Amino acid sequence: MQFWHGTADNVLYYQNFVEETKQWSNVFGASSSPSNTVQNWPVAGWTRYDYGPNVMGISAQGVGHTDITYQSTQIMQWFGL
Repeated sequence: MQFWHGTADNVLYYQNFVEETKQWSNVFGASSSPSNTVQNWPVAGWTRYDYGPNVMGISAQGVGHTDITYQSTQIMQWFGL
């Protein structure tokens, strides 16, 4: 499961990112604490959090609901395409 969320989203509040992390890491039997963190990925100010091999959350600092840009290269890599 890969999910992307902006910290300035006023439609799906950022707390949803926190809850998604808990829920999906539990589904896949992973810790809700990230096993790896990558700053500025794939854009400056964004952070990638890995929760084992099956869960990745990307937090986009200062980005709103309609402002998060589509990152097709990273999505395709996630799916192994």
